[in-house]
This record gives sequence, C-alpha cells and structure tokens, in this order.
Amino acid sequence: MRRHGGVPIVLGGVAFAVVVGGCIEAVVPPSDPVECAVTADCRTDQGEICSEGVCWGDPPAAMFAGVLGPGPAYNSVATTTEIAALYFSSDGWFGDGQSGGITLASAIRVSGQVRAACPAALDTCTGFFAVPGQIRWSRASSIPGLPDVTVSTTMSGINGNGTATGFEVFLPRPTATTLYTVTFNPSTAPLGAGLPSPASLLPPHRVMVTVGPTDQGGLVRDFMLPTGVRTISGRVSLVSAVTLAGWRVHAEAGDGTVQGSLLLASNIATTSTSGDFSLAIGDGVDLVDLVFSPANVPGGGEALPRVRLRDHVVTSPLATVALPKLERIIAAPVVVEGTDSGGGQTGVIGASVIGRLDQPIGAVYLQHEVTTTTATSGLGSLQVLLGTAALPLHYELDVLPGPTSEMASVYGLDLDVGDTVPSPTVRLARVEAQVGTVIDENGFGLPGATVTASVSADSLCELSSDSLRVARGLAPVQAATDDRGEFTLYLDPEFDGTTLTYDITIEPAGGTWAPRWTFQAQPLTSEHRSLWLPPAAHVRSQVFDPGANPAPDTVVTLYELTGKPSPCPQVSLGESGLSVRRAVGTTDDDGIVRLILPRVGLE
Repeated sequence: MRRHGGVPIVLGGVAFAVVVGGCIEAVVPPSDPVECAVTADCRTDQGEICSEGVCWGDPPAAMFAGVLGPGPAYNSVATTTEIAALYFSSDGWFGDGQSGGITLASAIRVSGQVRAACPAALDTCTGFFAVPGQIRWSRASSIPGLPDVTVSTTMSGINGNGTATGFEVFLPRPTATTLYTVTFNPSTAPLGAGLPSPASLLPPHRVMVTVGPTDQGGLVRDFMLPTGVRTISGRVSLVSAVTLAGWRVHAEAGDGTVQGSLLLASNIATTSTSGDFSLAIGDGVDLVDLVFSPANVPGGGEALPRVRLRDHVVTSPLATVALPKLERIIAAPVVVEGTDSGGGQTGVIGASVIGRLDQPIGAVYLQHEVTTTTATSGLGSLQVLLGTAALPLHYELDVLPGPTSEMASVYGLDLDVGDTVPSPTVRLARVEAQVGTVIDENGFGLPGATVTASVSADSLCELSSDSLRVARGLAPVQAATDDRGEFTLYLDPEFDGTTLTYDITIEPAGGTWAPRWTFQAQPLTSEHRSLWLPPAAHVRSQVFDPGANPAPDTVVTLYELTGKPSPCPQVSLGESGLSVRRAVGTTDDDGIVRLILPRVGLE
C-alpha cells in the first residue's frame, strides 16, 4: 500500500470510488500528501527508494528521449540539446548513459555575412554589399516525429566591401558531420532614404551546409547570393485603370512537405505605370504561384485582397495577366446568435467570424480573408470586398464561438456579396456538455488539472485537404478541474460532415503526484466520463553544463518513443515514428530536475 497524508490507499484489485448514477464520485485528495517516510514504505522489490517523502523509481519500460533548453545564463556557452536515448535506473535516476546525468551540448559560434553584387540603386557600393535580412539554420531532429531544430537571427548589412556586423548563431557542437539547411530572407526595410529594400531586389536563398567535429572555435561562413538567377517577366492589365503602377508581385512555391505550405520564392517587385514587372526566382524552384497585391483599395485597411495565378512553370512564357477590377471594401454587419438554456435566441459575444474568398475570375483567383469578433448582442463587422450584380463575390464564413462557449461552430456558410451590403445572421446550435472527472491512480479526484481537447489525428486524416487546413488551425478547447477533479468541455460533434473524435490531454497542476497523459481518439458521449490516470513513476536527473557544473534553470522535456507510424502523412512531421511529450520540468540550483512519468507506454 501507499500512504498519502497518513491515509493508506490499497493498490490492486480494490475499487477506490463509488459509482453514483453512472458517474464516479472521486475522493478529494489530502492537502499534505506524503508517500513514504522510509524506503521500506516503498516497493523495494521494484527498486524504489524513499527521499523527500516520495518513492522514487520503478520507471516505465518504454523508450524515452529528451530535449534540454538551457537558461539565459548559458547563451553562447550551451545550446538546445537533444538526447536521442535516455537510460533509467530502478531507483528513478536517469541520464544519457555517459555523464552520470545529462550534459548540455557546448555551443559552437558560427558567424559571417550574406553578400550580393552591388545593385545599380546603391551608387556608393563597390563589388558587393552585406544584405540585411533573416537567416535560419535548421536540421532534422534526432528524435522521431519532432520538428526541425532551428536557430534564427537577424543579419545587419552595410554598403561596400567593409566589415559588417553580419550574423551570429550558436549551434550544438557536433559529434558527427551534421547537415544544415540555411535559409536567408532579405529584409523588407529600405536600404536607406529613397532606396529599395533588399526583398525588392533579391529572392530568398537556400543552401546546404555541413558542420563537423573538426570544426573548432568560431566558424566563419559567408554566403554570396547567385547572380545568374532565372527571371519571370510579365505584364498586368486592368479594365478602366488610369495607371497600373503600384501592384506588388511575388512568387510562391511549395515547401516540399505533404502539408503543402507555400513559401516566398522570389523578390517582391512593383509594377510600372504600364503594368510591367520582373521577378528573380530562387534556385530549385520550377513551379510557382504568382501573387498580385494592390497598394490600396477604396475603403480598405490592412486586410487587402490579392490575386493569384496558380501553377506557372518558371521556364514558360507568361501571357498578360488580366486582373479583376476591385470595387471597394465595405463593412458588412454580421450577427451571431445561439440557443440559450431556455431554448431562446441570444447574441453570442466573443465569437470569431472568418470570411474567405477564393474565386476564379478568368485565369486568376481573387482571394481575400477577413475576420471579426462579435461584441454586444453578438454583432460584428466584416470588411468584405464589394462585388457587382453581374459578378457577385462568393465568401465562405466560419464561425467559432470560443473555447468556453456552449455553442457549436459552423463552417463553410455561403455569403454572396453583390452590389449591395449584406447583413447575415448566423444561428449556432447548442452542443451537449462533455462532463467528466480526472482520477489519479489512488482514486482521488485531481484538482487544478488542465484538460485540453484537440481534434484527434484519426479525425484529421478523414478530412479533405481544404478542410484539414482549417481544422489544423482550430484552437484546442480547455477547462480546469475543480477541487473534486471534475470538468466540463463543449466540443463540436462534427466538421465538414465528418464525425469528430478528440485527444483529451491531462496536464496535472504543479505539486500534484500524477503524470501527464493523453486519452486518444475519444468519441463524444452523453455519459459522465471518468478518466483514470495511469500509475505515476517519480524520476529525476542532474543536468550539467559543458564544464561539468550543475546547470540550473534548464528546461527538461521527456518524450516517449512509440515507434508507431503516423495515422496519415498529412499530420506527421516525419516517417520514423511518433514521439509523445510525457513530462516537462526545470532544474533547481543544483541542476536537479524532478519529473513524473506514466508507468505505462502508449498502446
């Protein structure tokens, strides 16, 4: 048995709670939990030991990896460190198997410049100039399923061949040759008064760079932007336009992932009075979308429409692009109502209304995205583009009532905007509350825990690509458990005709002895949901800096290596398996981190 606050709790085979009307009435946990006084109070046959009133040890049999984030005191000394495999002893101590704990990777300084040949606009420049912009170094994570490890910084620039500040990044000192992708995006700020910006002159640049064990001390990596880039030259036309000057033009290309994000692939040009433009295209890009943005639209603010020409082959001639006439931006009132507990209609305050336009007009697509948040009486205002009676514009509306609302979201509502101002009213259905209790291994309700519900990967895999892009952007719904461990969530039952299931993650409050856990692909139910957390395993480690001193203020995150594939490529960050975050903690002044893991692995 284990003791919590002097109350013996029997483990194994004995019910800890009373079922009342189909739900669990959990016991309120003691305010002063004490698990042990001496090691004999622990499961010594499993290797546990007693310390600080806690039985440490008997760790889970699953495989784990770790990520260390050093505190600010270690800037330029140590960097984010990945531990691909962690080793646990039966008494709960864990480490990298080499240092008697975990050691932060020492940092290697990489500095340099991104340079380009002097453009004609820089009269005082000779030879080359250092280009200001953002530079990003990234490499594949050594932990399956995690995003790339990325370090970004801003590079300053000067004119001429003198010495510039350039860029400076700190990378983990490699133990083996490591391949980095270096991506540079020129700054959109002008080079000086009356001068163009680097982004208007130069396309983004990407290059592969290796860093190896033989690289010692400070490394210098200078990059010269290529001069012989491919170009796309073209012209726009617009009926009844006085001038065609001022349209901003750029190219976008796919990032090569299954998710299919589009990235800037050219400089950002501006059309001349006759509508001419020329784009410099980055290396390795063969198929692009051309995007045209007006300088302004009557009545418009920051959310201006744009015109997209899809799938242009870089090496093909470009015909004159006929742009649609943009009338003006208007304020369209929108009212969001919901059904209250008495069955009546009431305004929904704080609902997000998103309007999206993606309409083919000739060879191009007219695009616009606008948002508003409803205020008193559920009233909001969408700044939409006015159409005409002959050519109305077809917006689609998504209405999200908010993470604590009792109303259901709606998606894909049609809003046609002709030559008059529309004033739609959206009525939301009431959703059934998802009520449950979070219970720890001893039958206590878990107070103060954060319960987060997000659309499951299984459900995301069933959605079309367009619906998936919307669904991936939905904010998870959260609630906190009360002093008995009870919670209430309001979740959408379906999306675009697909019945949804949810991953429900429990994040225990600090100081509670329970592990973080996710209940995967949970269907909605009208019954009370009892979420029993798995047994807790208390583990700890000491983190050292590169000089073998204890490293305080280091954030330690542990991931379970499941070895399981993603349910579909659309929701995966890699093909080598999924990793699940299980615990996060920060080291104390002695470099010690104390964590709680579930004593079971993902099934």
